Amino acid sequence: MLSKKRKGRKNKDAPADLPVLLISGKDDPVGDMGRGVERLAKYYKGIGSGCFCEKDMLEYFLTERFDAVYLELGTNIATRPLFAIEERVGPLIDAFCTRFSDKKVFLMSPVKGFADVSSTAKDYSVKFANTRKVISEHAAKHANAVLLDGHALVGKDYYLKADVLHPSDFGHVMMGVIFADMLKKYL
Repeated sequence: MLSKKRKGRKNKDAPADLPVLLISGKDDPVGDMGRGVERLAKYYKGIGSGCFCEKDMLEYFLTERFDAVYLELGTNIATRPLFAIEERVGPLIDAFCTRFSDKKVFLMSPVKGFADVSSTAKDYSVKFANTRKVISEHAAKHANAVLLDGHALVGKDYYLKADVLHPSDFGHVMMGVIFADMLKKYL
């Protein structure tokens, strides 16, 4: 259950009676949720290329105050070499989970994409599997980490645009509905 404590909250725009969910990712799947999120104040910190987990960005995020955090870490960085993923994603998960050990840290594995629907993208399949592994291994080290299945978030191929990479308008709505359902037991 997310706490509704507001003392010392840096995020003064959030209604005082709602828990705050800090969101980091290129897209805001929570924005389209509708049902199930009326009980959350969303504090969206998505920044283009934020998936690269730069040190300055991490230090900034670690100064924020919130009740829970949602990190969508693996989809955009998955095409990078494994060492880069381990070097950037692993420390970010460890830092959030350690610094905010009393908070839920929701981690989304890479979402469904081209590599999952085309046999011509074998290299992507391997890279996305490596990214899932890094996220899973770091999540397993922390009791407050909640690993969410990115494949379940984009459950149907038709939730994606023709590029089989980005969510369609309908896909965004469905991602929000599915995300709300994933969080239900924690709210």
